[in-house]
Amino acid sequence: MMVREFTIVRPRAWSMHTEFHNNGEIVATLSGPKGFGRKAVATVGDDTLILSTGGRRRLISKIREPGALDDIALMEHSSPTSGKITLGNSSYELSRVHNGNWDICSMQDNQSITIVRDDRDPSHGNAIVNVEDDNALILILLVWFALRTIEY
Repeated sequence: MMVREFTIVRPRAWSMHTEFHNNGEIVATLSGPKGFGRKAVATVGDDTLILSTGGRRRLISKIREPGALDDIALMEHSSPTSGKITLGNSSYELSRVHNGNWDICSMQDNQSITIVRDDRDPSHGNAIVNVEDDNALILILLVWFALRTIEY
């Protein structure tokens, strides 16, 4: 298994446009209103995805294709530092670990993706993928969006 790393950057401080780089190439973008708010749009290759957060009693973040009624991925926030993610037939747990990083752990095989946010500027960070999972980039987009919306 090869470890992959995604670099997450916000090129302009006044914009919420965020880029996800792998091996020097932009592999996805995330953009939305000034403070992301409750909705954002992601592009992954030629695909466009809609991310949203909401809920009255329980905070939920999700990804859908434009116009679709079914979620691609759904995250139920259990607390400010944890959540459960469902993506297809796969389940994951998100948790903040003692060093401030965030782990996305597969419930099937306990392999994980670690999100490291820049201490000086939390709009930048890295995602370290220690798992062979086709869902990795979607998970990173969903979690990054959820973390950013909690801040605003």
